[in-house]
Amino acid sequence: MKIAIFGNKESTKLIASHLIGNYYNIDTLITLSSEQKDRTEISGVCSDIEGWAIGKEIKIYKPSSYKLNSIEDFEWFDNKKFEIGICLGWQRLIPKKILSTFSMGVFGWHGSGFEFPNGRGRSPINWSIRLGLGKIYHNCFRYNSDVDKGEIFDTKVIMVKDNDYISGIQKKALEHIKNSSLKLLHTASNGSINLRRQSFQSYIFFPKLSEIDGWLQPTLMSVKTAVNIVRSCSRPFPGAYILIINENVKIRIWKLTLSQIKESTNLELAVGEMKILSGEILQIQFLDGVAISNDFKILSSSKILSNERRYDCESTL
Repeated sequence: MKIAIFGNKESTKLIASHLIGNYYNIDTLITLSSEQKDRTEISGVCSDIEGWAIGKEIKIYKPSSYKLNSIEDFEWFDNKKFEIGICLGWQRLIPKKILSTFSMGVFGWHGSGFEFPNGRGRSPINWSIRLGLGKIYHNCFRYNSDVDKGEIFDTKVIMVKDNDYISGIQKKALEHIKNSSLKLLHTASNGSINLRRQSFQSYIFFPKLSEIDGWLQPTLMSVKTAVNIVRSCSRPFPGAYILIINENVKIRIWKLTLSQIKESTNLELAVGEMKILSGEILQIQFLDGVAISNDFKILSSSKILSNERRYDCESTL
């Protein structure tokens, strides 16, 4: 069985290693060149994936563009005649013309807090944590020309606790990817893959999340909203942040929890204020309570924030 794998991330290499370790040969890795990766924002990018693939005697194809929409790219795939593709860490739609060159199709994974057809779109696991949803429906499905509308091979429900961060959910999702990828290739090696169609109805679609969506605005947000945002964009993503008024300071935050300590009246922060205790604990007053962080970084070219002093957080552009 002639297998190709698409991807640019550490997770791409991990799954490829997993398949090799279970006696499946990968013919070709489709990945961006180093220059293309440098021009593209890819969370969890694997800088040495080319060298790793060469060491495993896997051929490498570097497409003309991330969109795979050039004549040269199509002709290359058309000539290769792959049977099945595995896609993990390729954050672009694969054109229908290229998908059609795979005799069994190209398969990938998509998980969100809503069952298909709901939850299609960008950053679905991040969105699900951001919304405070309690489970992820994680699907292995065959790609088609539409966004997340392909036929489903396998689904696993992953439970999400209130203190789970995106990295932990990604690890659980990766375990499903390991298991379902082996199940998929085993099924494919027997000559056919049983799939189920998605229902046709209106659906919820997640838009792309960007840097500004990690901005915590204490005068406009509850603690729960802020905590969920931090959980959703913590490592390996850039993290959430607050801005300090008139100080040209951004504080990057990777962990946030509701404070259980009641301060005396004369020490209470006003809504929208923050302070740092002993250089180690960040306190922020939101609409309905104080949140604290012990995993943060002050980003400033020159400004040093004083311990215990109160600062006002920016909440408007």
